[in-house]
Parts: sequence; structure tokens; C-alpha cells
Amino acid sequence: MDNEAMSAGEWYRHDAEGIELRIRVIARARQTEFGPVRGNQLVVRVDSPPVGGKANVALRKFLALCFGCRQRDVVLVKGSHVRDKVVRIHAATVLPAFMSLGAKLPGLLLDCGA
Repeated sequence: MDNEAMSAGEWYRHDAEGIELRIRVIARARQTEFGPVRGNQLVVRVDSPPVGGKANVALRKFLALCFGCRQRDVVLVKGSHVRDKVVRIHAATVLPAFMSLGAKLPGLLLDCGA
């Protein structure tokens, strides 16, 4: 990605290198799923605890499934020990429907069969 930061209100951007997402992770959820877009972050609920990196592993696995790529193509750029994260996805082969429809809809819930 280039050195330009995402502007306020943007929760994702993409270029030739991939897709970068601003994510707010909610750990210990009932199930792993996308939540609403809140401000400049996409909420992702994961069913793993935030202990020993388990929530990060669950997040990477879920995003890889939803974007049709390998887990190693989902890179945690910032936030390995906090809820607010920046994730870069390389080699995505699928764009979740809510992103292609302009997913600034509050309360949008989707799961990818995780």
C-alpha cells in the first residue's frame, strides 16, 4: 500500500497490493461474524478469547474465508494487542457482498460460514 493514510470515515481502501481494513474486534462473541460499520471501523465479532493471540488467529481465519484467500495473506498491520486493528489482505479472490454494495449500512450482519 502507499503511504497515504485512510481518511476519516473510511474503514477500508484498496489498491493493486490488496485491501486494507480498519477493524474493531469484539472477542468472546457467540459466533464469528461481521457486525456493523461504526464510524471508521468495521466491527468483527470472533468467538475466541483475547488470550494468547487466539482472537487474532480467529480473525485472520475468518477474513481469509470471507475474502477467498489463504490465512497467510491476511496480515495484521497494527493492533496485535488491542481491539482496534488495521489488517491488510493480499490476493483476495472474493469481495464480500456488503463491500461491493457500499456497506456503510449500520447494523449489517453477515457471516461467511465460519
